[in-house]
Formats: sequence, structure tokens, C-alpha cells
Amino acid sequence: MRLSSLLLAVAVPFGLLALPVGCAGADDPGAETSSTGEDADAVDELRAFNIDDDDSGKTFTVQEGQNVTLKLSSNPTTGYKWVIVGTDRTFGYPAKDDFVSSGSGAVGSGGRQVMTWKTKGGLSMVGKHTVSLEYKRSFGNDPPAKKFTFTVEIEKPGGATCAAVRCASGTHCEMKGINGGALPVCIKDAAQGACVKTGCSGHVCADRDMFTTCEMRPEYGCYRAAKCERQADGKCGFTQSKELQACLNR
Repeated sequence: MRLSSLLLAVAVPFGLLALPVGCAGADDPGAETSSTGEDADAVDELRAFNIDDDDSGKTFTVQEGQNVTLKLSSNPTTGYKWVIVGTDRTFGYPAKDDFVSSGSGAVGSGGRQVMTWKTKGGLSMVGKHTVSLEYKRSFGNDPPAKKFTFTVEIEKPGGATCAAVRCASGTHCEMKGINGGALPVCIKDAAQGACVKTGCSGHVCADRDMFTTCEMRPEYGCYRAAKCERQADGKCGFTQSKELQACLNR
């Protein structure tokens, strides 16, 4: 009895020491996680080129590897759906074709049919591709209610530049690297400081104080009443009013 009690007393601590050694549970923050590809899908969605209802008949330039997403108004409760009636062998059909509800929750409410094409695969897709679609029912002989076409010109990475991009007011284009490539992206302009009259005689309009030589010239007096502000090119300068021009021409 004494020997068995001694063996039990020794075995229990060793058993306790062995408990932490095991597989981490699902809720264990230290457990290893596997990549599901969701992060990559999110990046693809962010850099996708979006085409919508107002873009029928237009041609767009995209970079190879950049997804093309078509979003068209649709209402499947009416029996109508956008159907591809024309494409080519390399660009083919969309990798995804989903319906996204408008979110109103009302019965019979519409939404958008969202189709996504990949622009890089087994065959090279570099070049122009035209896709034609019709909004029609799968039954009956009714003519299509609407038609839609678009053309994409796929370029090798580095082909797209800011020269072909028109940014909205208050933004400008910069080439941004994404997934090893570079795409032209419109970003918001940084806040600019106020323009000030500077220089020894106040004859310079700039966004910071500047040092100049001190000279007494008659034309410098014209700038005292002139307006110093940002011009159309975004740079500080004196607005060339009639009064300023007349003073300088004396």
C-alpha cells in the first residue's frame, strides 16, 4: 500500500505538467491560421475597374491583372436578367455573376447585377475586347428591354499613366504601386497655405517668406494694392487685374 501510494503521488504531478502540451484550440490566439485568400480578394476589389449604367458604348484602358467589374441595374423578380450575347475567346465570360439588392427590403425591389472579369489567365488578354449584353427574359420571345456594350483595352503593367486620367477638381493623379504594379490613382490635394506678399519690397507673391535684394523700382509700388492669391495653375501669384496692368504699363 505504501509503494502504490508513493507511485501515485509521483505520477500525478507529471500528469499535470503534461496537460499544457497539446493542440491549440480554435479560440486560442496563439493558434495557427491558414490563409483563405480573402485578403487578396479584397485588394482585387479595391483596384478593380468599375463600369456602370452610364458607360454603354465606351472604351476603357485597364492594366493586365486588374479586374473589370460591370454593375448594371437589374430586377430579377420581373424575369429579366443581363445576358452576354457577344464576347471573344480570350476575354470570355465573367468569373463572378451576382445580384446585389438595393437594400430597401421591399418585395420586388431591384438592385444591380454585378459581373467581374479577370484580365490575366492562361491566355494573354493584352489588346481590345468588346462585350455585348442584352437585358431580357429567359422565356418567351420578347425582344430585349435594354442593350449594353463596352470595350476594354488591356495593357501590360506600366502601360497606364496619369496622362490619360482626368481627375475631379480638388484631386490630382499619382502613380501608386499595387501588388507589384503601378496604377494611376486620383487622390485628394493636400491643404495649401495662404499666399503672402513677401520680398524686400513686397513685390513677390509666394506661399512662404522669401528673401530678395532690396531695390527701389517704380513698378514695385503697383503690387501694394494688387491681389496676391493662388492662380489657375495652383501657384501663388499676383492677379493680373486691369488696375495692375495699367499701373505696370505707366
